[in-house]
Amino acid sequence: MSLRGRFRGSGENRGQTNIDFVLGIVVFLFAFSFVIAAMPQLLAPYDDQETPLVAERVSSTLADSLLVAEGDPGFLSVECTGAFFVGTGGSGCPFSTSDPLSDQVGVDQTYQVNATLQWNVSGDADTEVLCYNGGDVGACGSDPLTVGPAVPQEQRSVAVERRTVMVDDQPAILEVRVW
Repeated sequence: MSLRGRFRGSGENRGQTNIDFVLGIVVFLFAFSFVIAAMPQLLAPYDDQETPLVAERVSSTLADSLLVAEGDPGFLSVECTGAFFVGTGGSGCPFSTSDPLSDQVGVDQTYQVNATLQWNVSGDADTEVLCYNGGDVGACGSDPLTVGPAVPQEQRSVAVERRTVMVDDQPAILEVRVW
């Protein structure tokens, strides 16, 4: 007798019963339901992953290209720094002071960006916002070196990126906040 004839007979030689089929379908449906129910929790840690990247990109853009003096990354031009933060002057700088902040730093307008240049001028434990005093950057006199909307005080996720830069042979901290 050939193998083909052996398995063609009545239902007594079947390899699967109705119970096996139902059990397989039930296990599959439970597994599929678990995956669908767990999907929001699996993706939750990645919801606000882009704001730290945007903050890092904005700080790199400012410290490495927009505000640099003679192409030296991390060494900021006093004229371009004053023009960026105060909004006046800036001839020869690679941005237009008439453009919105989001266009100047190259981010989508759905993000709010706040940039501040600060350093410990007085010698105490806290850093202070530096100011643009005519052609000089230093302790506050007239124009504070901060740009963008105020940082929200309510419970909201704000990404912060800090970089140490040099302005007119003085160290400073460029702090970028994105929300």
